[in-house]
Amino acid sequence: MLSISIIKTLLYRTQIRFVSSSSIDIADFIRGMSSAKKLKIESSSTINKPRHVRMKERGRDPGLTSRINLQIISNGYANTSKSLILNNDQTNYMFNCGEGTQRTLQEKNTAWEIKFSKTKHLFMTRKSWETMGGLLGVCISLKDAYLNEITFHAPCDVISLLKHWKGLEAFPNVTLEQYDYNKGEFKDDCFKINAIPLRANINVENLNSKQQQLTTSNDLTSMKKFPDDLVYAYLCETHPFPGSLSAELCAFHKVPPTELRARLKNGEDVTLPDGRVIHSKDVTLPGEPPVKVLILDCPSLAYLDSINKSELNSHSYHVIVHLAPSSILNNEIYRTWMKSMNTIHHLLLDETQKNVHMEAIYRYQTQLNYIDDGIFPLLSYHNILKEDLKIPESIDNISYGFTSTRIPIRPTLGPDNSKLVTLQPQNYIDILLENEEFKQKFTAAKQQLQAMHEIAKTGHSYPEIIFLGTGSACPSKPRNTSGILVHIK
Repeated sequence: MLSISIIKTLLYRTQIRFVSSSSIDIADFIRGMSSAKKLKIESSSTINKPRHVRMKERGRDPGLTSRINLQIISNGYANTSKSLILNNDQTNYMFNCGEGTQRTLQEKNTAWEIKFSKTKHLFMTRKSWETMGGLLGVCISLKDAYLNEITFHAPCDVISLLKHWKGLEAFPNVTLEQYDYNKGEFKDDCFKINAIPLRANINVENLNSKQQQLTTSNDLTSMKKFPDDLVYAYLCETHPFPGSLSAELCAFHKVPPTELRARLKNGEDVTLPDGRVIHSKDVTLPGEPPVKVLILDCPSLAYLDSINKSELNSHSYHVIVHLAPSSILNNEIYRTWMKSMNTIHHLLLDETQKNVHMEAIYRYQTQLNYIDDGIFPLLSYHNILKEDLKIPESIDNISYGFTSTRIPIRPTLGPDNSKLVTLQPQNYIDILLENEEFKQKFTAAKQQLQAMHEIAKTGHSYPEIIFLGTGSACPSKPRNTSGILVHIK
């Protein structure tokens, strides 16, 4: 268990400085870890490939999906990136991939009902560490998930950037490609996605002036392919979803339960044995029209002119997701533009709105802090987040997005915050104390720690070096960071 490994690791560290008769044999523990890791690697080759991979290998078309969700990965709080994912039964479309995105998704896989291995398309709104810092980690995880094709969508040359990474040699069977929006919009079985180029107006002095003109064009063909200030806004549109076949209407029109019903379901008109022609529209329920979603990143007010002159303003949306900084989101000029847009929901990813993006790191640090609050202090955001989080109420059609916020696109519904997580420090401690073996090891560890602190009080133990281990020493989602603690008096 994690709690036992924490104690054993801590005991091992204290043995570096003094010998104790009560110390445990850490060698068996390490050998056990190595054996378990080897067994895991050997058994991984026999694991069945994911279902969507097997279907693709067999050439089967999964068809249209009846479920599409927009899931917020993180909203920028606590130095996280502003990222989200559109997912359906077959494919995930990730928008922005900052550092830590991979780890958050792996923790939330079950709660969000999202299979990380289905992430085939990675969209970046601009070239920056905030939007691309986690790209390598995501690619490595997708390779291990049998995904043999990854497509990038970005206002920069992602493939050229990846060529500087030595680890690219580990992708011999994975096709990495970047979609070129100069050739037209991207299409697949679920979406039509168009990248709308936005440029900054470098001469912005007074945005209220109607005589201001863009210094650069929105047309990609009239400039170099990827200017430094280029930002992509992604207009995502679902395909119309056909209506389902009604058994009651088929019975009313006396359509026998044969292949004729299958043809009617596929949109074909059929002729019955008695000579009557039955039209597909007569026995199917109404379908769902296309739904549009806009992913908009506005790094500064200098982009507002470009936004106003783009085609973004001529569409009706189910939701517009705003990735702009908090200062822009709360700017009066930007808010005025928001009100002019025809959309049901405005979802703001505001980095000032508190939320827990990854519970595991807070849980693990709470348990370490319980063992020794000097070596393992609580994280800086811990005391803020342990309070009950209050979600701001929606004003008109404007609401805030948090980690775990979900908006169903098909069927079309409003924001759902039912899966938001709050910190429960005492529960994390209670989990440790429920284990009797932990209590015994914890008592021994506290005695050694107390002895260590007594030695420190004499003033003769400096400099003192404590090896805190590495994040990869014990593979797990709530792993601690690497570090060496040096005490200098």
